[in-house]
Amino acid sequence: MIDTFARALADEVPGAMAVLFYGSCLRDPQAGGIPDLYVLTDAPRGLADRLLPPTVRFRDRGGIAAKVATMPAAAFVRAMDRKALATHLWARFCQPVALAWSRDPTAADAVRAALREAQRTAAWWAERLAPARSPAETAFETLFRHTYAAELRAERKDRPRQLVQAAPAHWRGLAQDWFSAPSAAERHAAARAWTLRRRLGKPLAALRLAKAAFTFEGGASYLVWKIERHTGYRLALTPWQRRHPLLAALPLLLRLRRAGIIR
Repeated sequence: MIDTFARALADEVPGAMAVLFYGSCLRDPQAGGIPDLYVLTDAPRGLADRLLPPTVRFRDRGGIAAKVATMPAAAFVRAMDRKALATHLWARFCQPVALAWSRDPTAADAVRAALREAQRTAAWWAERLAPARSPAETAFETLFRHTYAAELRAERKDRPRQLVQAAPAHWRGLAQDWFSAPSAAERHAAARAWTLRRRLGKPLAALRLAKAAFTFEGGASYLVWKIERHTGYRLALTPWQRRHPLLAALPLLLRLRRAGIIR
């Protein structure tokens, strides 16, 4: 059904090159939830796409509801690079991903190359942020603890371990392909470079949330569902907060911090 949904999305989105399926519904189809799909396009679809991709919306078709993100392929490729200051995209797409649809073999090859770069980037950081000579599982758990700490994420403390345990062969394969036994000086330099990414991560995440408040129809309801699914914490929104998500964002974030849901 995801393949059919992806083809329908490609027909709707001008310049669609590929559709990616990733996230918890791919890892465990029986767990329930809302599928995550990414539509990569030839060019930006407006100012918001140019300044702060992706643009996210809900889409319901044929009995399937999905969260659909649209992003220019060129911006997606840049986001997979090790030098990218924002870490949230390569941290997601280094995980197992399905190419649900592609326009042609050339587009498919370009997307697969970008995903491979995300894996290489994740392995580079994982080996340098974890204790020296850590096994693959430990290194990637450490990496995801770092990437979650650089975001406004509502996740259980054991979430990094769950991600790694869901596909241990995947992470061992990345370690085999990309781990290079960096020197102590290389590890120290990487730790310094990560400090900048950690400091920028939450402000960048706040900007994405502000953008979503204007562009993501039903976004407030989705965030409530997401927080409860991942933490068990039920965030009740008033009708005013649902109508004015940008104005309500700061008080809600403070409430979540006091509750220990985000850090």
